[in-house]
Amino acid sequence: MIERVMLNLISNAIKFSNPNGEIYVNVYDLVDRVEVTVKDNGVGIEKGNLDKLFDRYYQAEKTLFRNAEGSGIGLSLIKSIIEMHGGKVGVESELNKGSTFKFELPVKSINEDCLRQETKPNISGDDKKIQMLRIEFSDLYYEYADSE
Repeated sequence: MIERVMLNLISNAIKFSNPNGEIYVNVYDLVDRVEVTVKDNGVGIEKGNLDKLFDRYYQAEKTLFRNAEGSGIGLSLIKSIIEMHGGKVGVESELNKGSTFKFELPVKSINEDCLRQETKPNISGDDKKIQMLRIEFSDLYYEYADSE
């Protein structure tokens, strides 16, 4: 689930960044919690849209940069996943300067019984990772493939 969160945040950073833009992913060990940030120097988000950004089906103005594909549930799903794991999520952004999405998760220990009981999908290893990346970045891939 956390992998899904990361893929979504990175995909969004790519979609809303300018050509040759920069994206930074940082992970901080804060002893009792872990903080992850995904920062871009893209188009940013207007302050008036920040409080609604994690609402289901909400999409900030798409004409700021390009018509980004999506259903408007990605950030809502991220919020649900992070909160389900006992964490919190937030965003800081400035129009035309970029956005920083941040989430925190509590540090928890799990025992080996939990690991053995985890349900494994039929796809394994590198094939699974490639398929997940293709799904998450499909709107980016098709956009660039069509322009070639």
